[in-house]
Amino acid sequence: MNYHPQEITLYDGKLVLFQREDVQSAVWHARMSFPKHHKGYVHRSTNKTDLEDAKLKAVVLYAEFEQRLVQNLPIRRVTFKEVGSLFLQDAHRRHTEGIRSIGRTEVIAGTLRRYLVPYFGDKDIAAI
Repeated sequence: MNYHPQEITLYDGKLVLFQREDVQSAVWHARMSFPKHHKGYVHRSTNKTDLEDAKLKAVVLYAEFEQRLVQNLPIRRVTFKEVGSLFLQDAHRRHTEGIRSIGRTEVIAGTLRRYLVPYFGDKDIAAI
């Protein structure tokens, strides 16, 4: 079933290239499904207006995501900075619940801010 007038199906429907109707640019987008590993679809723009270039880019994206799923890595890359932010939120929550002291919470925040985030900040957490 085609939802978009310009839609190309590859890999038995696991990879679909389409152009959005609500956008004036003719950029091709990819909708990918990985039934064995991931529930739902993964959508990415190919940033290409030429169909052949878009197909090549979509196949590369599909292979990259499939490889990440086979290795039990998340589809979206999570940086150390994002994980550090979540850890800091958890430290503050534990302080408000009375589980952790304010001094320990400040040590965690200071260590993250001064040492860990500047060094590991934009690195993929799975690669560390």
